[in-house]
Amino acid sequence: MFPSVKLRGKKPLSASVIVQKYLRPAAISAGVIPADWKGRFGFHNFRHSLATALVKLKVDPKTVQGVLRHEDFGATMELYAQSDMESMRDAQGKFLEQLMGDRIHLLTERVQRESWVGNFGSVR
Repeated sequence: MFPSVKLRGKKPLSASVIVQKYLRPAAISAGVIPADWKGRFGFHNFRHSLATALVKLKVDPKTVQGVLRHEDFGATMELYAQSDMESMRDAQGKFLEQLMGDRIHLLTERVQRESWVGNFGSVR
């Protein structure tokens, strides 16, 4: 797909050259990374993105493990699947709803009241 001009197409370009000449510029053009960013960016980033997207889509973790071809399930979940803050808040909210049932409004009212008092001092 990316033949080496130097070797008259007899061998493909190395992965590092493909990243340098094609992948990184495409990521910059797409706004994925800033033009002056010095950090690493390469094919491995796709694995992280894929795993994170599959987890967010609620794909079964064992399926994610299979897609990434990991022998160890822990490697899949710990190294590649990165949680986002919104998902963590949703999970906490679901737990509180399960725990408190129809009394959840008591907790939210208390949190709002304490936040208001914290911002404006005592209201007594």
